[in-house]
Amino acid sequence: MMHRLAAALVVALAAGSVPTTLPALAQTEKASGFEGTFRVSGSTGNGRDYRGEAKVVRTGDTYTIAWRIGTEHHFGTGIVSGGQLSAVFASGPHAPPGVAIYRPTPDGRVIGVYTILGGTSTALETWEREATPAP
Repeated sequence: MMHRLAAALVVALAAGSVPTTLPALAQTEKASGFEGTFRVSGSTGNGRDYRGEAKVVRTGDTYTIAWRIGTEHHFGTGIVSGGQLSAVFASGPHAPPGVAIYRPTPDGRVIGVYTILGGTSTALETWEREATPAP
């Protein structure tokens, strides 16, 4: 498992999503736009479209992400740096881990790109915040 997480971190570093200096890594960045419940739409690396839900909760310096896509559940942990949320995720004990990078857009959506360990392509995902019911 540690080997998989290390490999995912290497992918994130190569993509330029993680600062490479220790002081920058130690900083906690307050983020807006990532916490909440989102409607998710995307396409897999093989071109299949999907829809679902993502719930993002701040847990100290990190974020817990839970996706529900159809009957599948995916879980991840992320950090915010440079205005983007970078996360490692898994679909179960036998599925390869993945890495994702998300950025908020001016219109309130969150756009992300992801891949899995050993993957040779990336896929896109869009989050749209679910409306908060009136009190």
